[in-house]
Amino acid sequence: MSGDRVAVRRGPGFIHEAANRGVFAYVVDTVPGELQSAIDITLRRFAEYHDLQDAFKRRAVIEQAKGILMARHAIEAEQAFGMMRDHSQRTGEKTTDVAASIVHVPAAPTTVRLALNLKRYRGSGD
Repeated sequence: MSGDRVAVRRGPGFIHEAANRGVFAYVVDTVPGELQSAIDITLRRFAEYHDLQDAFKRRAVIEQAKGILMARHAIEAEQAFGMMRDHSQRTGEKTTDVAASIVHVPAAPTTVRLALNLKRYRGSGD
């Protein structure tokens, strides 16, 4: 009976369900040395996955901030990003932190300081 359960658990349905639930590895019938290698590879892939998720989240915040600046100041996306980038370089803040302050606190000091530098960017596209 337990052999039948193992066969069912190892079938394509089990693997598909495991993948849907976020499982990063599935190891069958291995020796300890191979198991450690499989674990190491899985941990690396898991870290890469989380790094990518974080990068996507940061990118989304930057895009939202660009949209806010574009709407508020009638500027192009390049100019909006340039404002955030330059502010970041002047203040030592990360660009993602500057973007987050624009998105999460609409009247944040960062937004006000960026607006004061707007004249420089309005002329840069000419």
